[in-house]
Amino acid sequence: GCYWWFHPSINIHREEVWFWIILVAIVAIVALLVAAIKHKDRAKLFHRLTAIPAAIIAIFFIGIVAGWSIIPGNAARYASVLDVQDGNFAEDIAEADYSSIPVIDKDSAVLLGNRAMGSIPEYVSQFEISNIYSQINYQGHPVRVSPLVYADLFKWFINRSQGIPAYVLVDMTTQEAQVVKLEQPILYSESEPLARNIDRYVQLKYPTYMFDEKSFELDEDGTPWWVFPVQKKTVGLFEGTTISHIVLVNACTLEEAIVRIDDYNLDVIFSGYLPPNPSELLSSDAFAELMKTLKERYDYIFIDTPPVSAVIDAAVISKHTNGAVIVVRPGSTKKEELVNVVSQLEFADAKIVGFVLNCVDDEHSGYYYRGKYKYNYTYAYVHGAESTKTAKNTKSSSKNEPQKSK
Repeated sequence: GCYWWFHPSINIHREEVWFWIILVAIVAIVALLVAAIKHKDRAKLFHRLTAIPAAIIAIFFIGIVAGWSIIPGNAARYASVLDVQDGNFAEDIAEADYSSIPVIDKDSAVLLGNRAMGSIPEYVSQFEISNIYSQINYQGHPVRVSPLVYADLFKWFINRSQGIPAYVLVDMTTQEAQVVKLEQPILYSESEPLARNIDRYVQLKYPTYMFDEKSFELDEDGTPWWVFPVQKKTVGLFEGTTISHIVLVNACTLEEAIVRIDDYNLDVIFSGYLPPNPSELLSSDAFAELMKTLKERYDYIFIDTPPVSAVIDAAVISKHTNGAVIVVRPGSTKKEELVNVVSQLEFADAKIVGFVLNCVDDEHSGYYYRGKYKYNYTYAYVHGAESTKTAKNTKSSSKNEPQKSK
């Protein structure tokens, strides 16, 4: 019950965890020493056992010392926390558009938000504005956005079934503030005292993650998301803090954009339901901003796209990638289709880095034709007469088309 309520991170790089570990170790040492006094015939054994909790305490202090900057090699480790790249400032940084430069700070945004909130009496009596006021770029404008929160415990009890109906948006260039009403209310917030508390939900779902300060942000459609950066300690036990990845949670539905697969050290963003305008979404500023953010967080990003000759998604995405890998299925992909795929990608200025043979069956010689390309595939790496299957995947179908991924 206490863990559910306080939901601390269970991670050896967390100081609070070591507080409890050391406390238990001290109690264990005292208990063993008392046992040695009471049972003198086994005193030697009990004294030896005290070495175990004593060693745990020693590891804590060694971990602290290992993070000191005077330790040889730590200067390089601290320097590697930030990825430094050479560049040309004049070429890499575009000239600023003075009409898009923020002219107000957070305190001014809070005043403007409160003024906008005061114009809606039915909200003022039940809700307040959170002090988060995250600064984001929304539809090409710098803004600060903050969700409403329940005014008190009694107001939460009255409104919890309907949820939080709106958030406050303040344009930092025009100084316009508005209370944006949502079609689907915010159900998961920091003002929820029980199961729908967003901090509790995320920490209990990822008990070993150490989260940095969360933010409240919007996608280009105005849907609110909670953004939780995940900390990583790179020097000693507690030093060299950096951000390894992020967890995104839809504030209305609790849908998570990034799914962690620990067994493979892999983060995945699933495509979800098929939208009516996928090409427009992939061409949008929101997708470009997503790719920019992901490139700051990850060393390698792979985008699995539909068959190139069926839709133009791969060609649209190619401008955000460093290269394209074309997946070909022997016996199904025709030569003229492959030539057409290469031409499309080259026309889109995509760099083709290679090909992957999909669904390779070394037990059969020659090619065969199945008549239908299924987007339900198995990757195989073939060496000599041996074939090792490594993955099996997903969904949809189209006719006789090469699959492309990046």
